[in-house]
Amino acid sequence: KMEIVTLVLGFLVVLAIFLWFQRHDSRYPPCPVRPLPLFGHLLYMDKNPRPQFKKWRKKCGDIYSIYMGQHLTVVVNGFDLVKETLVKHGDVTIDRPEVFFDAVRLAFSSGAVWKEQRLVTSSIMRTLGMVNKNILAERVTEGVAMTIDNLVSLKGNPTDLSDILILNLVNIICAITLGHKFNIDDEEFINGCNMYRANILKGGASNLANYFKFWSYLPGDLFGAKVIEEGSRYFMTKFVVPFIRQKGYDEYDESNLDNFIARYVYEWKKKQASGEPTTLSDNNLKKLVYDLLGGGLETTSTNLLWFILILLHYPQLQDRIYNEIDREIGVERMPKVSDKDQLPFLNAFILESQRSTSIVPLNLPRISRANFTIGGYLIPKGAQIVPSLDSILFEKKIWGKDANVFKPERFLDENGQVKCPEQCVPFSMGRRACPGSHIAQMEMFLFLASMVQRFKFLPDESAPLPSLDPHKAAFGLTAIPHQYKVRVVDRKAE
Repeated sequence: KMEIVTLVLGFLVVLAIFLWFQRHDSRYPPCPVRPLPLFGHLLYMDKNPRPQFKKWRKKCGDIYSIYMGQHLTVVVNGFDLVKETLVKHGDVTIDRPEVFFDAVRLAFSSGAVWKEQRLVTSSIMRTLGMVNKNILAERVTEGVAMTIDNLVSLKGNPTDLSDILILNLVNIICAITLGHKFNIDDEEFINGCNMYRANILKGGASNLANYFKFWSYLPGDLFGAKVIEEGSRYFMTKFVVPFIRQKGYDEYDESNLDNFIARYVYEWKKKQASGEPTTLSDNNLKKLVYDLLGGGLETTSTNLLWFILILLHYPQLQDRIYNEIDREIGVERMPKVSDKDQLPFLNAFILESQRSTSIVPLNLPRISRANFTIGGYLIPKGAQIVPSLDSILFEKKIWGKDANVFKPERFLDENGQVKCPEQCVPFSMGRRACPGSHIAQMEMFLFLASMVQRFKFLPDESAPLPSLDPHKAAFGLTAIPHQYKVRVVDRKAE
C-alpha cells in the first residue's frame, strides 16, 4: 500500500509541476509551442538557434515568449520593436541578467557598476583617440603593419589566416589596454589566445549553465561552463593582472598615461582624492580589460575572416576595391584613418559584409527592471529580453527583396557616397550598444584597406570554399565562418 501511495504522490507532484509550466499569462507574448517541465523550450532548440528563431517569428509574429528552463524570455524582432525596447524603454531594459560568468566579465554587469565603468571607458577611449596624439590609430596602424609582414612571409602558400589575424588583433588591444605588445610567436601568448578562443566557440552551449545554476554546485561540468571559467581566470591571471600591477602601480606616471590601465588608475585616484564614492577598483579594471581583449577575438577577427571569404567568392569586388585604393591614395604608402572618406566603395563593402553575415545574431540578453508594454503585450518585471539583430539585418522591408544578395551598392547614394541607414545595427543600439565599436570600425577599415592594397586573395584550389550563408556558420558567442585556407599573393612580388 505504501508503494502505491508513493507512486500516486510522485505522479501528482510531476503532474503539478507539468501543469504549472503550462501556465502562461495571456497578457504575455505567445509561445510557439508548449514549454516542457523544467526545460521549458530548451529541448526544442537546435545547437544553432538562428533558423529556429526565424521559424518561431513566422509562427508567432515579431514578439514571442520562450522559457529557458524556468526563465521567461521574450524574443523581440523587427527594427521598430527592437528600437522601442532598447531606446524608448531603455531605462527599463538597461540591465543584464545574472550569469555564470559574472565573476570574470563586466559585460553582464548592471546598475551603478555598469554605468560608471561604461562612462569611464568611453572617456578613456575618447582621450586615447584625440586627434593631436591619436594613440588608438597609432597602435592599430602598428598592428596592421605587423600583420602585413606576417602575410608577406607566407609567400602565397595556402594558409588558414585565423591565427595570424587573431594574434595581431589581440596584440593591438594589448598595446592599447596593457601598454605592452607580445611576440606573436610566444607560446604562452598563443596558448592564452587559443584558450580564450575556445571559450568563445563553447560559449553557446555553456550559456545553459545560466538557466540551471543549481547544477554548477554539483560534481562534474555538464555544460562545460566550469572549464570556460577556469580558462578565463587563467588568462586574466597570466596576461591581465601582472600588467595592472606594472602599469597601474610600479611604473605609474601621470605624465605618460598612454594606455587604458594607467588612465583608469588616474581616474580612480582622482575620485579617491575627492572622496567621491566609486565602483572603480582593481577587480573591475581586470574585468574591463578582459572584455576589451575579447573584442579582438569575438568580433573584429570574425568580421575580417568573413571579409576575406567574401572577397574569395566575389573576386570582381576585390578588384573594384583595389582599383579605388590605387586611384584615391595610391600604393606607395599604407592607408590611414584620414583616408576613410576617400574610399566609399570599401566602406560600403564593410557595411554590407557586417549586415549580410550578422555575426552577433542575437543581442546579449537584458532583464526587465519593471513591468512595461510593447507590441500590445505585457513584459513582466524580471523577464529576460533577447532582441534579434538578424530580424533587422535581413529584413526585406528594410533592405528590399534582394536582402539575401551581397550588394555593397545598397550603402551608396546616387553620388557614390556612403549612406548608412539607422537600421544597420551590427553593434546593436541604445546605451548598451558595443562600447568598442569605434576601435572595431577603425581596425576593420585599416586592415581591409591595407591588405587589399598589398595582396591578392586567391582561393585554395584543393578545397571548396565554405558557404557565405551565416546560418550555416559555427555558432558560439559569434557566428564564425567554417575554416578555410587562402593564398595571399604579394602584389609587389608580381
